[in-house]
Amino acid sequence: MARSNAARQVVFPGSRFLMGSMYKASDKDADGKPRIVKTGQNAGQPTQQFFFAFGIPKTPGFTHWAHETWGAEIWAVGNTCFPKIAEGDQFSWKIVDGDSPKPNKKGIAPNKREGYPGHWVVSCASTFAPKIRTADNSAAILEPDVCMPGDFIQVAATVDGNASTQNPGVYINHDFVLYLGPSADGRIVSGADPSAVNWAGAAATSAAIMSKIVATPVAPGVAAVPAPRPAAPAAVPAVPSVPTVPVAAPTAVAPSPGFLAPAGAVPRPPAPAAPVHTLTALAAGHSYETLISQGWTDALLIQNGLMLAAGGV
Repeated sequence: MARSNAARQVVFPGSRFLMGSMYKASDKDADGKPRIVKTGQNAGQPTQQFFFAFGIPKTPGFTHWAHETWGAEIWAVGNTCFPKIAEGDQFSWKIVDGDSPKPNKKGIAPNKREGYPGHWVVSCASTFAPKIRTADNSAAILEPDVCMPGDFIQVAATVDGNASTQNPGVYINHDFVLYLGPSADGRIVSGADPSAVNWAGAAATSAAIMSKIVATPVAPGVAAVPAPRPAAPAAVPAVPSVPTVPVAAPTAVAPSPGFLAPAGAVPRPPAPAAPVHTLTALAAGHSYETLISQGWTDALLIQNGLMLAAGGV
């Protein structure tokens, strides 16, 4: 499909590869039906799709992905291609809030998927496999199954409107992927869990088979065992002492140029709601800002009873 004048290449920040494959294409859609070209001179012909999703860490204080620098670019494309329509709830942005408890069409909530919480999750697809490069972009990586779910990557993709009247949205077509390296949290394996199988419930392996099993070295090319997950964090420390010097006011940050669209051209993304931090008596009169400056997080404050959870009483 020809690109529109609004199309642009977006370079995303470092992220974690969460789902899909960069090496195997699918010839079936989400409903199990054969994929076909839907528009253009090749409409009706068989096609394929390389799909993968990656998670970008949220910037603290940003409650919508369009407030991110890369998100502002995608927001501009969607609103340029579909004025007014892009502001509707049904517009397909190909971006999911990894903390959302709302189930998708398959009944799975994003916050229940491994690696999703704390991230904006971007889905991209193309009929062609992404070109995978080394972390310094000095060479192509041609070996199969090097970059797998769970690894860290950086993606450059072309974003454009999908020109659809029935399901308006944007395309995010991957172009290049920098392979940054494996994660200390290991690989992400989707599908059934082999450890849940009752192997002991089957009949015992026969002596004839056991006599033919020999110690065989691992063949070259077999994937290494993922690194173990980090140990659980240490116990929460006591409330730190508050310094006598006043806490400096935060430095004002100039808005990203991506948000300074001409008046009337592209609507601004939804404004973030001001968070409410209700401290309890256990905070001993310390302010929220002071506690945060001493190394506390919202999660630790709530866990230790120093602050009420959102909507708590």
